Amino acid sequence: MDVSVTEPRPIRIPIEEYRFKIPGKPWVQKNNLIIRYKNPRAKSGPFIGHSAEMSHARERLANEMYSQFQRQGGKRPLDFHVEVDFVFYVARGHEPDLDNLPAIVCDAMQGIQVKGAAGVKVAAVLQNDISIRKGTILKIVEGDINYVGEPRTEITVRRYLGACCGIAPPS
Repeated sequence: MDVSVTEPRPIRIPIEEYRFKIPGKPWVQKNNLIIRYKNPRAKSGPFIGHSAEMSHARERLANEMYSQFQRQGGKRPLDFHVEVDFVFYVARGHEPDLDNLPAIVCDAMQGIQVKGAAGVKVAAVLQNDISIRKGTILKIVEGDINYVGEPRTEITVRRYLGACCGIAPPS
């Protein structure tokens, strides 16, 4: 009796991985809030926001990450669950708390809001940072054995394989 055996075909899940390297001192958004006004001349419509310097730093970060994203073949913002690894190289004199470091990076990965166009963003790497399911945060301070080079932020973003059914996160 001739029994033909077929070899099983493995399931292949595309593993997209993007690496970002942002030179310069890692920024921290915490404790940088100020009272701003929708109409500054009349001082009406107050709201809490970040300083102009912080907003510009976030925009520069978003543009730098998006530029690196495009060079690595990224075309559209990632709309699936991801895991993100953060490594922050910080100078000893400017050592922020570990838990405050990733906030500006996560916000910048969502792009820059276009003024006057509700819901429109440019330079986005992630559709929404709610899609981050897993990650690590490492702070390496100048003088530590693993500190090499200048202050910088290194980020790795990859598909999270623990997501159910490949369903995109809600928008």
